[in-house]
Amino acid sequence: MLGGEQDARWLALSRKAHYEYQQLPHGDFVRYLILHPGKDDEPLSCSLNVSLLDQAPQFEAISYVWGTPLKDQEIECDGKSLFITANLRDALRCVRWPTESRTLWADSICIDQADSWEKGHQVALMARIYRNAKTVLIHIGSQSHGHEDNAAAVVSDVNAVICQTFDKIDMSTWDSFPYPKPDDPLVLDSRWPSISELLRQPWFDRGAPLLSPTGIVNVKLKATFLDTYLSGPHAKEARVFASSSTGIKVDFLTFLGRANRDLKLTDKRDRIYAFLGLAEELTGTGLVMAPDYKSHFLDVYLQFACQYLVSTGDLSLLNSVTHDEQTFGAPIASFIPRWDRRQNYYNLCTQGGPNRSVPRHLFKHPFTFSPATYSKFAP
Repeated sequence: MLGGEQDARWLALSRKAHYEYQQLPHGDFVRYLILHPGKDDEPLSCSLNVSLLDQAPQFEAISYVWGTPLKDQEIECDGKSLFITANLRDALRCVRWPTESRTLWADSICIDQADSWEKGHQVALMARIYRNAKTVLIHIGSQSHGHEDNAAAVVSDVNAVICQTFDKIDMSTWDSFPYPKPDDPLVLDSRWPSISELLRQPWFDRGAPLLSPTGIVNVKLKATFLDTYLSGPHAKEARVFASSSTGIKVDFLTFLGRANRDLKLTDKRDRIYAFLGLAEELTGTGLVMAPDYKSHFLDVYLQFACQYLVSTGDLSLLNSVTHDEQTFGAPIASFIPRWDRRQNYYNLCTQGGPNRSVPRHLFKHPFTFSPATYSKFAP
């Protein structure tokens, strides 16, 4: 039973007209959000606008943790009530300017979540949306407990040490950079627990950290960190790391498996859809798959596996296949990886580059895979 104040609040909200999304035009159209100025706990107010993605005004994308799916927080949108989650409310309050409007993009408000077709279309554009953003504003959370200043200071100090070391050494190979001594003051710094606390925040367990305006970011943010130097005064030294065998490049299937092992995603279909923007970049193929949120997640896995095999001919997909008593009973071909379950990896393929294939002589009959094969494995 709601208390008196909550009853009055909900009564007031119910009297205001609710915001209704208008269907987006066909093509690469997106909505962007103009957040009106305000301070602290003042009510949120905004307007939504539609534009072709490449013609949209400069905007900043917000990355945040969705948290509970309950939408019980109001934002006034074009004079009407639109309900959002508490986490998005906190993120918008955090980035809101006190005296000026701010142009933003936030997925749960800029995408009509009730429209499965639109959701699929916009998810397919998401990598481009993040890349087109002037900045990605990361709202890690509201409960910092004083760790944010320490964490930022440690990152700044590490950056200073790296730059100073670059100036003193010859970076001819990736291992030219010296390891710090055990008694180095930075190693013994008491602020490192703040970095640990930062990395324990829920934001690092979701899919959004894997997209950025500059390209691929892996779960540990190594690629983002290196990109900082690739575009800075020490680009020459950073390229040694980037081109080394221990650099940031990784094949897509390994990336997908590790991400799905480590990240928490509410919708099982997003264990494929969230990473489609990276697939072409990492596979070097024209792998194209339109997200469809009306499809069962097993159909999504089947479609992706088949398209991956057709596009790449890479049988290392089989490394991702594991089964137990439950999965053997699923209505899906047994060669389809179950990306919704924690996986172990078995190297069935030869060593080599990212697109490995099983040697043909291991098969009694030559293996071929064509689009026509797809229908044979449909559940």
